[in-house]
Amino acid sequence: MRNNFKIILVKTLIIIFFLISTANTIEQFNFDITEIEITDNGNQFKGLKRGTATSDNGLIIEADIFEYNKLTNILNAYGKVEINDLINNYIIFADNITYIKNKETIFTQGDTKAIIESKYNFLSKNVTLLRDKKELYSSEFTEVKDDKFTQYNLNTFRFYIEESLLKGKNIEVISDYTKSSGNRDLYTYKDGIFNLKTKNFNASDTKIFLEKNIFGLNKSLLSINLEENNDLTTNQNAPRVYGVSSSKKGEITTINKGTFTSCGFNDGCPPWHINAESITHDSVKKQLIYKNAFLNVYNLPVLYFPKFFHPDPTVKRQSGLLTPQINSSEILGTSIITPYFHVISDNKDLTLTPTIFDSEIEMLQTEYRQQNESSSFIADIAHVRGYKSNLSQNRNSISHLFAKYDLDLKLSNFNNSLLKLNLEKVSNDTYLKIFDTNLIDKEIKPQNQDSLNSSLKLYLNSDDYNLQTGISVSESLSGSNSDRYQYILPYYDYNRGLGSNKFGNFNFSSSGYNNHLNTNSIQTVVNNNLNFISNDFITKNGLQNNFGIYFKNLNSLGKNYSNYKNSPQSEISSIYNFETSYPLMKLEDNFVNYIKPKLSFRFNPGSMKDYSGANRSINTDNIFS
Repeated sequence: MRNNFKIILVKTLIIIFFLISTANTIEQFNFDITEIEITDNGNQFKGLKRGTATSDNGLIIEADIFEYNKLTNILNAYGKVEINDLINNYIIFADNITYIKNKETIFTQGDTKAIIESKYNFLSKNVTLLRDKKELYSSEFTEVKDDKFTQYNLNTFRFYIEESLLKGKNIEVISDYTKSSGNRDLYTYKDGIFNLKTKNFNASDTKIFLEKNIFGLNKSLLSINLEENNDLTTNQNAPRVYGVSSSKKGEITTINKGTFTSCGFNDGCPPWHINAESITHDSVKKQLIYKNAFLNVYNLPVLYFPKFFHPDPTVKRQSGLLTPQINSSEILGTSIITPYFHVISDNKDLTLTPTIFDSEIEMLQTEYRQQNESSSFIADIAHVRGYKSNLSQNRNSISHLFAKYDLDLKLSNFNNSLLKLNLEKVSNDTYLKIFDTNLIDKEIKPQNQDSLNSSLKLYLNSDDYNLQTGISVSESLSGSNSDRYQYILPYYDYNRGLGSNKFGNFNFSSSGYNNHLNTNSIQTVVNNNLNFISNDFITKNGLQNNFGIYFKNLNSLGKNYSNYKNSPQSEISSIYNFETSYPLMKLEDNFVNYIKPKLSFRFNPGSMKDYSGANRSINTDNIFS
């Protein structure tokens, strides 16, 4: 009996020990799985066909397969693993994880996604989570996106969850990843640490490509490695800043020992740059401020600025220095343009642009702009002193005046009533060609370097008719003084609808001008047109047909003009036109293609003019007009 009692006691103790061990396991993890296998005398647990394992400290792990070693207290999970920490508010997704429970460390293998506090999204590989220290890190390339649409690309990273601090190496920051590459800002750093909550940071080896709109250019971007991002810039203008280090605290960002240039990466732009002890961005004042700056041309310092600033990319109008520009000309040599923008009031500003040449030439260009409720005015004036042409031994002064004025008359009887004045004047015939690269490239700059055009135009538009009239003066910058001017005093273009019926529409138009050129040649022309254009009538087989009747009255008078007689002439002509067409459409997955074969039959009952000597050509744009 005693022996039997001893055997029963031993068995009971074994069962109690097993139950205590099982209770310990249950305390560490609570498994809710479809199937379970227990091996190795109860030390090895394997869960199959998906389920969850809940730890004693609030961690919920969901996976297809679980493997748990009771002795080492290590849990492995495979297949669509999801780790959810309800207490610390983060979720991790992976295909393979190892959880060392005694050290509260989790390793992932392969692609890993983590969502921290529903704000920060991590895409990485082979990630380690230190649960007690609340740190997440990896030595693999990682992409981090926050709730402010900022993206961080890092070769390696370590994230301190409680402080929201991101530390890494070879970092690229995209300011708004929802925008296209040409419309978002990019920064790159060798290494740095960033506070994702406050956006403060400290970083080294900073290289930044600045927003081009600061300098009156077009494309807006910030980048770090232009050689690897050729699609982000153009060869002509690539404003950029390099710095030994940079930091941001509150509203102030500082780049230490910075270098700025806007020169392109080709040989067409002379190498110049600005070195500064520091470059500071004040987001409250919206300024970029340079301290102890030197302007260098071909690596030689030519100007020193103790301090200067210009507006940041968010500012449209603010007084300050604009970017300098270097020009090179075979005739004028090298020159430096240093524009200064001054805001006079909410609707007025002034841009002073002195140009320094390596010769005795001096140039000052001034642009004035004013925007009123019903009008706008812009004037560009320049004075050049010390210019000497190849045909003269003396140095002379030359100048230009360009101006444009638009006025909305707001006449009550018209839908639109506009008055436009344009003025172009230079004091030297070759001025536009020689100083072309030194002139501010604005819409009032003459597009044709061989001629000037000044005009006064009136536009009237109503429900019943449209009228454009005005006067213009053209000046050729070559030829004798007596024959270089052409005056059109005045001209007009009038259109009026005369009504419509079920058959079609009637229209009347009239145009004319008085052209005075070559000193004593005069040409006066008045054209009157009365037209009827039928509505389209479409046949059952899809042919689209219409016809038109056109009457023209041509009145002309000429003096010393080969094509017109000295006495008044009046002609009446008509054309009858029938058109038929067959519109076709082809639908594809991503496109809609149209083609419209057309035939036109015309009949002129009167005489025809001989235009064989005229400089005219027939093409697809005018063949049916």
